[in-house]
Amino acid sequence: MAGHSHQSHEHGSDTDWASRAADITREGEVLMPYFTETVTWIASLCRGEGWEVRRIADIGSGPGVGTCVLAQEFDSAVVIAVDGSREMLDRAEARVKALGLSMRVQTLQAEIPVGLDRVGQVDLVWAAMVLHHIGDPVAALRELRSLLKPGGMLIVAEFGDPSRFLPDDVSVGRPGLGERLGDVDLSAAGFSDVSPDVIRAAGFDLVAERMVRVRRDPPLSEEARRVVLGYARRMSQLAEERLDLQDREALDVLIEEDSPLGIMRRQDVFLEVSRRIYVARAAGAVS
Repeated sequence: MAGHSHQSHEHGSDTDWASRAADITREGEVLMPYFTETVTWIASLCRGEGWEVRRIADIGSGPGVGTCVLAQEFDSAVVIAVDGSREMLDRAEARVKALGLSMRVQTLQAEIPVGLDRVGQVDLVWAAMVLHHIGDPVAALRELRSLLKPGGMLIVAEFGDPSRFLPDDVSVGRPGLGERLGDVDLSAAGFSDVSPDVIRAAGFDLVAERMVRVRRDPPLSEEARRVVLGYARRMSQLAEERLDLQDREALDVLIEEDSPLGIMRRQDVFLEVSRRIYVARAAGAVS
């Protein structure tokens, strides 16, 4: 998959959190339709079932892009943004303040999943692009289940179809590079599998599932180009042993900012990203 958005979760003293927070914020804003479409759908499901949402936990909130969408849609709810990075939460707090949501959004620095006992009971758990970073997603999901009030909903967003951002012929290397990048298996990045079977194994019943897609057509904005560039640079590391020399050399040209054939200068770069959304309740729960 060409690009692997996430909301936090690269722990370690050598992580440049200020840079990561800026990159993840930019990506979230470029992919904003995914947040708004998904949260609007979830709110509709809740209304249709008569489920009143008063307290939401955004697990792995990162810089708070999704947190604020949740707070805006569920305008009677308190949203708790939970993340292991203080830098991410600082950025989330600034975003919350700028949008006038400070009275209804709280932040909590906690490792995931071991620090979730301080979250308290909630009506809805939102876990977007976080579980694949956890070595044992079943155990993490069981921790999330313990946060939910009886009948509460779990929302999981994970990778959808491979992301695309290059036309068939980029005038560098062999045609079809974009397709080959998309075919690189995510397992090469060491991500955990998060599937309906994994969700059920943690004691949930799957209520609903859908794919949400975002497409940005050329010419891309500067911000969208930066997102694509980030995807391509991560892919150059991920695919190092899975592409031939010609493809690797072509990718090197594409990620060079000053190259006239690079992503930051060419006019044919686009962006297609999808997320698979799962809605679940604790097994046997009655709404």
